[in-house]
Amino acid sequence: MFTYLKFEREVIRKSFQKLTLLAILAIIGTLFLINRQKATEEVQNFEKLYHFTQEDFDRNMDIGSLESYLKQELTEEEYNRDKKMAYQFSDTRLKIFSSIVNKDYQAYYRYQLENLETFAIDELLNVNQGTEIFYDSPFVFMQYADGQNKLYNQLLKRRLKLETPRYGISNWLFTLSSLKYITSIIGGFFFLIVCGFIHFGKYEEQQSKMLMTLPINKTSILLGDTILFFFHSMLMLSFMLIFCYLFGYIFGEVVPFDYPIIVRNADKIVLIPVYKVVLYLCFLFLLVLNAMFQLSVTAMFLVKKTFLAIFVSSLCVLLISIFFQRTTIIGEVFSSYNPFTYTSPFDLFVGISNEVIDTVQANASSLTYNNVDYYSGLTLVALNKNIDVFKGGISLFMTFSGLFIINNFLIKRTKF
Repeated sequence: MFTYLKFEREVIRKSFQKLTLLAILAIIGTLFLINRQKATEEVQNFEKLYHFTQEDFDRNMDIGSLESYLKQELTEEEYNRDKKMAYQFSDTRLKIFSSIVNKDYQAYYRYQLENLETFAIDELLNVNQGTEIFYDSPFVFMQYADGQNKLYNQLLKRRLKLETPRYGISNWLFTLSSLKYITSIIGGFFFLIVCGFIHFGKYEEQQSKMLMTLPINKTSILLGDTILFFFHSMLMLSFMLIFCYLFGYIFGEVVPFDYPIIVRNADKIVLIPVYKVVLYLCFLFLLVLNAMFQLSVTAMFLVKKTFLAIFVSSLCVLLISIFFQRTTIIGEVFSSYNPFTYTSPFDLFVGISNEVIDTVQANASSLTYNNVDYYSGLTLVALNKNIDVFKGGISLFMTFSGLFIINNFLIKRTKF
């Protein structure tokens, strides 16, 4: 057994070429450039949306209800009320824009927190203006306000700059942002191709007779391949995380390892340090990956072609995952133990939406919204509060163990 592991490890070392590392580096570099471009566009849209000068302030105070008042369409009391509302609105806009221009993030957080407290969500829903972003629901808005309140207060307290996983470019936020793609099913397919190809090759029809010449039993071969694939994939995942971190560190900004991230925990929105979110996602992804490896081994006994087996098993996982995530065929409790619930771990705990930054208004108050799913914690956990990392770990480990037992039976019954 140990001789086989040592031999296979040497084969892996020779097969893991520099070209693979260069490909990983190129993919991560491209992703970083895309994130930086998107982040730059987001800042530009943000500044454009909030652009408000002293001239705009004076203009707002001179038009509108003044004309109606002069035409005697408004009473003096109504005119004074409207003028007070216009002053509050214009004064807030001017202060927020000044804080953005001066990069005074602490002042910006304070103004936004004040806006969240005074924003008239009931009035907004009554006039039915722009509420589709909150799904016509006061509950979604309250979740959004709760998420922003918690995050802004934490950033204000620790004097940190706002950054979200949507287009993260700092060391830790870009690492987290990249995990959305790395830990997806497509990412799992990539890992199976790079890390699993060498192990699957020996089960192909033209090479399978070589197994009969090895001085160990077939169970040891399967166990050895499983162990080596786990460490091989963990090594490659570590390389990718290091590359992501370095790209953000060198070309982006530096944030602390405990930078707060909004996640959904049962029916509450909580802030978790970014390093913990990264560890949770990697833990679940490695379990998903090894379950996919066992499923691909099962497919190898049927089709005897490496790429076809990987493609078929990955496609099955994708389709079944989509089905279970969109159906209520099983209850919430049982769904939390369903392994296909956890095949895209990032989407379970971190919400991301792609709407362009915009403003909604209600009377004299206004609110800038963007990335609503992140701040509201609208993830699969929001739909099923029973989902958590511990249950996912149990479910995926049991799936992996079951598939290993099946493959052990198949490899013993297969005649090479």
